Amino acid sequence: DITTGVNEFHSITGTWPQTWAVPNGTWTAPLASWAATRFAVVWVEGGTFPPAAAAAKYHMRYRLEIYNGLSAQQMAGHLSDVRFSK
Repeated sequence: DITTGVNEFHSITGTWPQTWAVPNGTWTAPLASWAATRFAVVWVEGGTFPPAAAAAKYHMRYRLEIYNGLSAQQMAGHLSDVRFSK
């Protein structure tokens, strides 16, 4: 599915995507390893963010999902999380 989407994106835009967001923040080491060979940055939601060594190895960055019901206090908490700046 990912490869199909990437190829479709390329066929429409003429460019290759440089980033990718792990669906639902559910990552595994094999998926992260595969994605790191294809994308400069792999976005992962905070609740399932990998350990620092894995994040660095697999080009993973903290992703904050904005959704209906996310309070300003919760958003501020996410934005001040040290993982967000890595």
